[in-house]
Amino acid sequence: MVQLVPYDEQYKERLKQFYQPAEALKYTQLPEYSIEEINDNVHGVVIINRNQPIGFFLLHRTDRRFQYTDEKQSLLLTSLIMDHSYSGKGHGKHAMLQLPFYIRKHFTHVKSIVLGVNHANIPAQKLYERVDFEDTGRRIEGALGEQYIYRLEI
Repeated sequence: MVQLVPYDEQYKERLKQFYQPAEALKYTQLPEYSIEEINDNVHGVVIINRNQPIGFFLLHRTDRRFQYTDEKQSLLLTSLIMDHSYSGKGHGKHAMLQLPFYIRKHFTHVKSIVLGVNHANIPAQKLYERVDFEDTGRRIEGALGEQYIYRLEI
C-alpha cells in the first residue's frame, strides 16, 4: 500500500539512490537535489510502498506559488519523481489520490494545490488529470517551454 509521509533524514540514503533515464529528468530532478530545498516553507514528501521510499515531491509555501495562482491558501507541488523501477505501475497515481488527505492532515489552512507541467510531458498531464487536477488554462514559460498550470481543490 502506498503512503505519503513527511521527509525525514532516515530516507535520505535511499532517495539518493533513485534512478530515472535522462529523458525523464528533463522534467524533474532527482531527490538528492530536491532535498536541499527543504526548509520551513518547502516541505518534502516521501512516497512509501512496503516500508520503502519509491517516490518523492516537494510542497512549497513560498511566494513562488504565486507564479501559478493568486490563491493565498495554496501550495505548489514540484519535483515529483518515482524511482524508475516503480514507474508506470500505478504508484504515482495512488500517491496523488492520497494527496488531499495528506494536505488536510498537515496543512489545514490549504484550499488548493497547484503545479506546472511541461507542454510536452504528456504522461504527467494524464496522471494529474486522472487524479482530478484541472488544467486552469493559465500558462507560464518554463526552462523547456510552455508550462500548463494545473490545480486541485482540497
